Amino acid sequence: MVTIVVLSIWIIFVSQFLMIYHRLPTRHLFLLKIIASFGFFAVGISAFLENPNQIAIYFSYLLTGLVFGLLGDIGLGLKEIFPSQRQSWMAIGGFSFLIGHLFYIIVLYNIASYALYVVLPIAVVLSFFGFLLNHYVLHLQLGKMKAIILLYTFISSVLLVLGIGNVLFDYSIVSLMLGIAVVLFVVSDYLLAILYFKKTEIKQRKAIKIINLSLYYIAQYIIAMVLFIG
Repeated sequence: MVTIVVLSIWIIFVSQFLMIYHRLPTRHLFLLKIIASFGFFAVGISAFLENPNQIAIYFSYLLTGLVFGLLGDIGLGLKEIFPSQRQSWMAIGGFSFLIGHLFYIIVLYNIASYALYVVLPIAVVLSFFGFLLNHYVLHLQLGKMKAIILLYTFISSVLLVLGIGNVLFDYSIVSLMLGIAVVLFVVSDYLLAILYFKKTEIKQRKAIKIINLSLYYIAQYIIAMVLFIG
């Protein structure tokens, strides 16, 4: 019951936050974004305290992933507060999300019962197509961030393959929820890449940002709720 109350408060807060997102000054935006991001961590903690026996398998890895998601949000937020250090904070934020993905991969790997040796080759192929998409379709200007983006693309591809693979071959409510979260994460990441590495019109950027944040928060919320149902 407590988790549902915390979740309800968080959904209301995030909904209101996204509605006024583009009207907020930079520092207020940063503060409210961190509060919004702390919400999915709070949901995860509440879920653990309310239902510890059922979620022991997932707790440490999923909650750690949520923590690194929160740290990633802080890093990306600080790039707006300290524009002279923009690339450094962007790299820190991206690296934090990457580490968070690794913890989610551990959970997905432990759920999987199919032949895992096929995961990496498929992920490599997806990464290659991701590179083609970035370079020839989206025309992203990655600059000095190219190496970390390529690594991030590969890790995201592994996450995506495991997430979808688990739904197909090891179906359960947990694998379904994590699979949906993974897909939302990947789409959110691509929208974020467009925002950071491609010139777009202001109205288009505003719309992309809201969609990006909505998908991201839904994904993190789903992961937090996995801790509740175990």
